[in-house]
Amino acid sequence: MFNKENLYFLGTLVKTHGVKGSCVLALNNLHPEEILEVESVFIEIDGLLVPFFISGFSDLGRTSILVTFDNMDSNAKAREFIGCKIYISADKVNISDDLYSKAADFTGYKVVDSRYGDIGKITEVMDIRENPLFKVRSGNNEYMIPVNENIIKEINHNKKVIFTDLPEGLLDI
Repeated sequence: MFNKENLYFLGTLVKTHGVKGSCVLALNNLHPEEILEVESVFIEIDGLLVPFFISGFSDLGRTSILVTFDNMDSNAKAREFIGCKIYISADKVNISDDLYSKAADFTGYKVVDSRYGDIGKITEVMDIRENPLFKVRSGNNEYMIPVNENIIKEINHNKKVIFTDLPEGLLDI
């Protein structure tokens, strides 16, 4: 059984392409050049992650990829997978160190602070010019945490956890 926590959400299949069963994969805040050589992916079908081998993989611009799967040789077969989410092994993604440009990738990550402990999960990234914020929810509480390299100490992509060192009183605002 495959676990989403060990995988990276690559994107969603949005439409078929051509007549031989290729699909357009809309990337999740990732650029094609950040994906390392991939032989297989996991397609989420009815909540289960099913491995599929790839026979073709090419760029379709900055936000999408053309994917052809083994044994999927018609548009009729490919159409069955439109809307499905695609995951890959986290070690197949070369995520940029530019924290600000990648902030949207962290939706769903847990935030753990050195002082306050488990704060909650990132539910949204507020793209405020020059000052993006993570909107973090824990129960009925909601916190705004600046996307700042002085606050964010470590990011564990495999476990989807961001470790922070928040200034005292920030969560009281």
